[in-house]
Amino acid sequence: DCAPFLLPVSVRRQWLGCTSLGVSRTIDWLQKHNKYLSSAREAVSEAERAHNAAIASSNEMQQVQAVALAAQAADRLHEAELKHHVGALRCDIVKVRHDEHLLEDGLFLMNVHAQSANKLEVQFIGENGFGDGVTQGFFSGIAKILQTRSVNKTVPMWAIDTTESEGVLGNKFGLIPKPLPPRHTDNAEMAQTRAQILNRFKFLGRLMGKAHLDGYIVPLPLTTEFFSLVKGQKLSRSAISLIEGKNGFMSGLLNVVTA
Repeated sequence: DCAPFLLPVSVRRQWLGCTSLGVSRTIDWLQKHNKYLSSAREAVSEAERAHNAAIASSNEMQQVQAVALAAQAADRLHEAELKHHVGALRCDIVKVRHDEHLLEDGLFLMNVHAQSANKLEVQFIGENGFGDGVTQGFFSGIAKILQTRSVNKTVPMWAIDTTESEGVLGNKFGLIPKPLPPRHTDNAEMAQTRAQILNRFKFLGRLMGKAHLDGYIVPLPLTTEFFSLVKGQKLSRSAISLIEGKNGFMSGLLNVVTA
């Protein structure tokens, strides 16, 4: 931590993947980065693409060759897995409700699953879809909800640039946390609001951690200043314009002081 420049990012990522997430995740990480398994999986993917192209071309000779190539690639992958594959990562499958219930179910899910090192697969109640695409849809759906003005009005996580009550937050610089008054000035209502905001950011941290762990993304348009705050760094004076715009009171006051 004192001298991160001594080791490149790739080495630090390897150290994190091998030591910080438990034995099961370590084995899974090593298997994913095993050159023999990776090469075999790439061969299978290439064979599948060739097979799909052959079917689209309606050429019988190409189709026969593509089938033979796919079979060889599958045999190679099977052989590589027998030699180098220890086991699959345990997966927890959960079902959540869609639309207006998604945030509520997401909050409950992150509370329950936050301490688990198992892979998370999300499915939607009443739908037949499953797999990585559906799980990514869960993370994307939560991200979309957290950007809506109505949800942000209930739990004001983000600074807003207009007074509109509907739609999605539209700060052109991205999302940045809404500043809160000093804690010692809180009345009972503000103390409750502060607790709700902190709990919502705790949920966001768990959501992003879980997504990153399993190779998904949470598509929130966060500012670089947000990550500076996460790292405990101080923001420059220019960050005020991210919250109230260039024509705000504090921005104008700073311009006068600078002049």
